[in-house]
Amino acid sequence: MDYTGEGKDLYPGIGLLPHPDDHYFSECTILSSHNDDVDDLNHAILNCFPGELQVFQSADCIEDNEGHGEEGILMYPVEYLNSINCSGLPLAKLALKVGCPIMVL
Repeated sequence: MDYTGEGKDLYPGIGLLPHPDDHYFSECTILSSHNDDVDDLNHAILNCFPGELQVFQSADCIEDNEGHGEEGILMYPVEYLNSINCSGLPLAKLALKVGCPIMVL
């Protein structure tokens, strides 16, 4: 699905300063059953916020068969670990802008 421009339709005023108060987003929530749709919506809404995008990288490692962590040989390349996007695991890259709400679980 293409969600280009929907962020401004769903949340009018998010591109303006000062940023909306804390309760602004709780009054209009979005429910989606597919992670890909959620990612597309998050990206579209994030693009509506003014300011520079900040990207934060995760630090991934997995133990090898010998039980060694970062010192051992990795069973899976870091690129593969960073490509996994499923519920229950954090994203490898987190993109944020000032004023953008986040939910910490």
